[in-house]
Amino acid sequence: MVFNGAGIYSIVSYQGPDNNINSWGGGTTLGQPVKLYPKNPLTSNAKWQVALINGSGESAQYLIINLANGGYLTATGKNQVTSCQFKLPTDPTVRWTIKHYKKQDRYDVYTVNSVSANGQLNAEASGTAVGTNVLSWQIENGDNTMWYFDAAS
Repeated sequence: MVFNGAGIYSIVSYQGPDNNINSWGGGTTLGQPVKLYPKNPLTSNAKWQVALINGSGESAQYLIINLANGGYLTATGKNQVTSCQFKLPTDPTVRWTIKHYKKQDRYDVYTVNSVSANGQLNAEASGTAVGTNVLSWQIENGDNTMWYFDAAS
């Protein structure tokens, strides 16, 4: 589970490693909230195209695009549930930095921070259950803000 830059990934919760982030409901409708869902079997609404759009290294900025609906992972608002939206790629709410946080056991763990002031990806209330909301929350770098990146095809 290593993030190697642009590619297709399943983004897995560090705290609840049986779950990944998912455009909820399996639909192709934009505006779907993003929640935790079992990573097996891996479905298209849990696959994300990570596309480099600016910079390099720790300052690289990415779009994270849902393969089922084509929407950008969006930091909808500070302390709000993230969603999949169509917006201009220049909008900072759809731009993310992905930073290596630590090595845990044999895996690399990352934080995913919005370029906007809307914070970082966060499993609400440190939840690990199916249906836990994935928020854009103030940056705190707790266990519920850490993610694994599994290459997917």
